[in-house]
Amino acid sequence: MRMKLREAIVSAAAMLLSYGSALLLEHLAGLNLDVVVLAVVLAISLGRRNRVGAGPRSRLLALVVLAAVSVAAGEVGRLMVDHPNVGDALFTLVPALAIWVRRFGVRSAAAGTLVTMPFIAVLVTPLPLPPGPGAPWWGAAVAVIVFCWVTLVAEVADRTGFTSRVVAEPPAAGDAGAAGAARPRASTRMALQMGVAMGVAFAVGRTFYPDHWTWVVLTAFIVGSGNRGRGDVIYKGLLRVAGAAASTAAATALTAAFGPGDRASVALILAILAVATWLRTFNYAYWAAGVTAALALLYGYFGQGGPGLIRDRLGGILVGAAIAIAASWLVLPVSSSQVLRRRAADVLAVLKELLAAPPGEVASLQVRFRHALARVEQVARPLELHRRLLRRGSGAAHPADAVTVIRGCTEAVDRLGTDHAARAELALARAELARVLRATRPPSPAARI
Repeated sequence: MRMKLREAIVSAAAMLLSYGSALLLEHLAGLNLDVVVLAVVLAISLGRRNRVGAGPRSRLLALVVLAAVSVAAGEVGRLMVDHPNVGDALFTLVPALAIWVRRFGVRSAAAGTLVTMPFIAVLVTPLPLPPGPGAPWWGAAVAVIVFCWVTLVAEVADRTGFTSRVVAEPPAAGDAGAAGAARPRASTRMALQMGVAMGVAFAVGRTFYPDHWTWVVLTAFIVGSGNRGRGDVIYKGLLRVAGAAASTAAATALTAAFGPGDRASVALILAILAVATWLRTFNYAYWAAGVTAALALLYGYFGQGGPGLIRDRLGGILVGAAIAIAASWLVLPVSSSQVLRRRAADVLAVLKELLAAPPGEVASLQVRFRHALARVEQVARPLELHRRLLRRGSGAAHPADAVTVIRGCTEAVDRLGTDHAARAELALARAELARVLRATRPPSPAARI
C-alpha cells in the first residue's frame, strides 16, 4: 500500500509539472485551454504506464509516436466540429485498431494504448474551442513536454529510492481464446466490439444528447477499453455508473461553490485526479467517481452547470455504459472465464518451471510469476463476484477457484530457494490448479460469463 501511495505521489507531481508547463505555453503562445486539458490527460495516462522499464530506443519511439498522434488527434477533433460524420468515423477507428494490434505482442499493445491517449483529451474538453495559431502542431509540443516531465520525475523517484522500477514484463503468450479459423482471435473480436460500441455511441449521443454527446462516447470507451471479457465489461460498467452517480451529487455541490473561471476549482480538479489515481489501485469505482467529479468541475469552470446538465450527464453515462456492455455480449463475445483460464494456465507453466529450476534461475522465474499473477488479478474481481452470486456453499468448481489457488501459493514462491518445504507446497498448489482448470473447462455453466 505504501509503494502504491508513493507511485501516486510521483504521478501527481508529473501531472502538476505538466499542467504548469502547458498553462505557461498557453499563455505565452496565445493558445486555448485545450492544450492544458491535453497535458493533464497525457500526464495521468503516461504516469500510470511509465513504471515499467524501457530502453532509450523504446522511449524515443514512444515519444515520436505520441507527438505525431497528438497532432492527428487535434485534426480529428477539428473534423468532429466542422464535419461530424467524417470526424466521428475516424475517431471510431482509432480505439478499435488500438485493440486489434494486441495480436502482435506486448510492444504493439503498448503502442495501441499510447495512440488512444490524445484522442481521449479531445472528448474530455468540455466545448469546441476555436483553434489558436498552429493549434494542431502545439499538441505535439505538449506531448513532448509531458513525456519529458513524466520520464524525469519517474527517474528521480527511482534513483532516490522513493519508488522502484518495475521490471519489463515478458511477452504474453498470444490472445486469450485465439482459437482456430472458425472463430476470430480475441483481439479481433474485442476490436469489433469497440468499433460497434463507439459507432453506436456517436449515433445515439449526437441524436439524443446533441449538446453533451461526448458523455455517451467517453463512457462507452472507458467501459469497453481494457476489455478482458464480457463479465469484465459489465463489472466495469456497473462500477462506472455507481461511481458517477455517487460523485455527481458531491460535484454539483462543489461546482456551486465556484464561479466560472475560478482558478480554485482547477486546483481542486488536480487534487481529485491525484487522489483518484491512488484509489484506483483499490477499486475502479473510485477512479470512475474521481473522473466524473473532475469533469463536472471542469464543465463548471467553463460556465456549464445546472439540473439539466446533471440529468444529461447521468443519462449519457448510463446510455454509454449500456452500449459498451451490449456490444461485449452481442458482438462475437469473449468469455471472461476463458480469459482467466488462459492466464491461469500461464501461471501453471511458470510453476512447472519453478519446480524444475536450478537455484540460479529461481529469481527470474519469481519475477515472471509476479507478472502472471498480476494478469490474473486483472480479471479476478468480476469472476469472484459471479462465484458469490452463483454458488453459496456448493461444491462445484468455479473458474474463480483458480485465483484462490494462485494467491495461496504466492508465499511459497517467494520462499523458494531459501526454504526446502516451499517446493513441496508449490507441487501441491500446481496439482490443485491443474485440477481446477480441468474441472472448469467449457461447457461448464459457471464458465459461461
